[in-house]
Amino acid sequence: DPPFPSSLLLTPEVLTQYNTVTHLLLMIKRAKFALEDCTNGVLGVRGFDDYSGLGVSYQHSMNLLKSRLLHFINNLQYYLVNRVLQSGWVEFMQRLEHVNDIDQVNLVHKEYLSTIYERCLLVARMAQVMNPIIRVMNMCLKFRTRWNALFSIARAYPKGNVPAKARDQALLDFKTMEAEFGQCVSFLVIALKKAVQQKQAPHLDDMLLRINFNEYYPKI
Repeated sequence: DPPFPSSLLLTPEVLTQYNTVTHLLLMIKRAKFALEDCTNGVLGVRGFDDYSGLGVSYQHSMNLLKSRLLHFINNLQYYLVNRVLQSGWVEFMQRLEHVNDIDQVNLVHKEYLSTIYERCLLVARMAQVMNPIIRVMNMCLKFRTRWNALFSIARAYPKGNVPAKARDQALLDFKTMEAEFGQCVSFLVIALKKAVQQKQAPHLDDMLLRINFNEYYPKI
């Protein structure tokens, strides 16, 4: 437990909220690392380049899905780190300059934590927005698993005689993941637009602009 007088501010409930915010940031960082860890080692391996003329299309599909996932994760991270946490911290520091006692400090701190907790979509009423985001982050981990499995298959057949069944299944996995990603993002964009239009969470306008700039996702 924090020592006195920090314990007056950092109660168990407050620490739980901070841990939840940190956990969300680590989940995003993990998803980003998983995608960036997918090297191009599988590309150019015999058995995939000359797969009945589908080599180029296959590689393009894999890299396009990876780019879309990374685009989403990068913009989500930017919104949370810069538009929520950084700007919230600056405002918190400015308000602290005008407090006179520990009670006021406690009040300002609680308001600050409540604000970032809500804007990080961690409150129950934001579950409709957070759920597809969680699904996309889990999808990033699944993508790396599929990518590494594909690379292992290719390395197991250095002469290019990869079984058609294995290649077909790998391609199907990526296509299924691509469709799932499209559904998640479409649902998220709709939920964000609805929340903004109904003025349930005006701050989500920034998130919608960042993630779906120029109506990016409906066009893919």
